[in-house]
Amino acid sequence: MGDTAESEEMQSSKIDEKEQGRGPVRKALLAALDFLSGAMAKMIPILLVSGMFKTAQTLLGPTMLGLTSEGDDLYVLLGMVYDAGFYFMPIYLGYSCAQMMGGTPVLGSLLGGIMMVPAFAELAANGSSFSVYGIPCTPVDYSRTVIPIVLSASLLAALEVRLRKALPEVLSSMFAPLLAMAITLPAALCVLGPLGSWCGDALGAALFSLGDEGGLVTVLGVGIIAAGWEFLVIAGMRSLLLALGLANMLAVGTDSFVLVGAGVAIWAAYGMALGGFLRLRNTKEGGTALGYFISGIVGGVTEPALYGLGLRYRRPLIGLAIGGFLGGLWAGATNVTAYIMGSSSFLSILGYVGGGALNTVNAAISDLIAMGVATVVTYAMWREPQGEDGDGQGDQARAQDALGDGAAASPERTA
Repeated sequence: MGDTAESEEMQSSKIDEKEQGRGPVRKALLAALDFLSGAMAKMIPILLVSGMFKTAQTLLGPTMLGLTSEGDDLYVLLGMVYDAGFYFMPIYLGYSCAQMMGGTPVLGSLLGGIMMVPAFAELAANGSSFSVYGIPCTPVDYSRTVIPIVLSASLLAALEVRLRKALPEVLSSMFAPLLAMAITLPAALCVLGPLGSWCGDALGAALFSLGDEGGLVTVLGVGIIAAGWEFLVIAGMRSLLLALGLANMLAVGTDSFVLVGAGVAIWAAYGMALGGFLRLRNTKEGGTALGYFISGIVGGVTEPALYGLGLRYRRPLIGLAIGGFLGGLWAGATNVTAYIMGSSSFLSILGYVGGGALNTVNAAISDLIAMGVATVVTYAMWREPQGEDGDGQGDQARAQDALGDGAAASPERTA
């Protein structure tokens, strides 16, 4: 018994030393990833259901079985379910983040709705100016984005919790949420929201410039885009790169850089999902992981795998990046060229047919490299997250640890 107690004490000491050895930057990064993965884990049912409806739409649609046309009610309905799941993601995430932080969940949803008001999205589309309390604001279309609402809803909930403690009880129920929202709006719309868009613009311009260099630089550029594309999807920061790729295709009729790298990245996401399924096949999560793989390779929807596997378990993202990079290197080295902006399912290979048999074969090889490497690396590096409890109760504890005692939730706030 004494030996056992001593052994446990030594293990505890080693854990403490490991924690103390982590720098503040690494601790903050890990805490942020824990919080983000916890918030996204709550989205898994939405992601899976929406993705499978999109898969059904693709299977039954004119590009595959041809049982429905694009104007049929069933085809439209299946697309509506998918769009509702992903287009309104900020509203769902606002609820989840506010709940994890101990705030009022529906206030988080309200903030997500404010950021998605059609009039605001129209301002973004028209490039119009806007201000919040006189503070200049850059309108952005926040539909389908993740990072802006995670930052904004977390701030809202943290402010609400602190205001409830600071205000007299008779006033807190009314004025705490009101003041929290009033304070959060300029921060969300003027700083936190546009921040992701500005970062995406800078990153997109830097990466796209690699495509103009030629030679090894361009080869590496395709690999970098293929490795990082799905991370831009997660952050909602791919818009500029996609726009530049489409502009290039419209100008010259082809694209050998952005769209090729993005296409390779999609196959790496398939591989990440497949590797996750092979690891989880004998668990209750196996069917879910299989659903992620099917919704990706058949329906062309990678978000379920990104959020349900990548952000939740984190290590699969390493496989995603390595697979995408190596597949992108092959595509860049063999000058794979995209001739049409096609499907994001396995039918994406048809976008390369215009370049002849060799172009198509090299595109297929690059896609299979990305998928195969991502599958192997994901399987080999798999590790169950510590403290995973499967019911979401650990998420709130992690949020409190990461963001301070002020985020402690009272039971009525999490209902």
